[in-house]
Amino acid sequence: MSKRILEMAAGLVQAQALKGPMSTEEIIASLTNVFGALMSIKQSESDGRSSYDEAMVQTVAERGNRPPGIDPKDSIQDDKVICLECGASMLQLTHKHLGPHGLTLQEYKRKWGFPAKQPLSSKNVSKARSRMAKKRGLPENLIKAREAMRLEREKAQSKSIQPSPVEPSPKEKKRARRKK
Repeated sequence: MSKRILEMAAGLVQAQALKGPMSTEEIIASLTNVFGALMSIKQSESDGRSSYDEAMVQTVAERGNRPPGIDPKDSIQDDKVICLECGASMLQLTHKHLGPHGLTLQEYKRKWGFPAKQPLSSKNVSKARSRMAKKRGLPENLIKAREAMRLEREKAQSKSIQPSPVEPSPKEKKRARRKK
């Protein structure tokens, strides 16, 4: 059975290596982590526990299923973003990718120390979006919208609050109806 698990681990690491370049050390570390995780699953199944046992999930997470030695600041590169949870590289991290990790975009940023407004996309993608926004006139439109909002705020503040006429009490209304 160990040979089958080793073959499965090798297949998983091979698929990961095809997604993006990996150094020899990263391949070895990933193979070790995946093999250990699969052995853990096999052991928990043979013990009669669920393969999704919380302790086992925590053990796999502690082993660092992510690529070794990647600093969160270095995970956002010119042509790709490396997920610090699983090591996958892509143009941008989305909620669809982070969902299986049990994280939202905000939780991922908080966990790895990114500023809240930091885009989780490669630098080239961010630059391309910026160029497209400028081409469509977004900065000028944004300035106009902010100016309009400022003028509305000033207008609202400059209006003095007019006291509304005091409405007669129910007794006074009743008296007025009797007089008619």
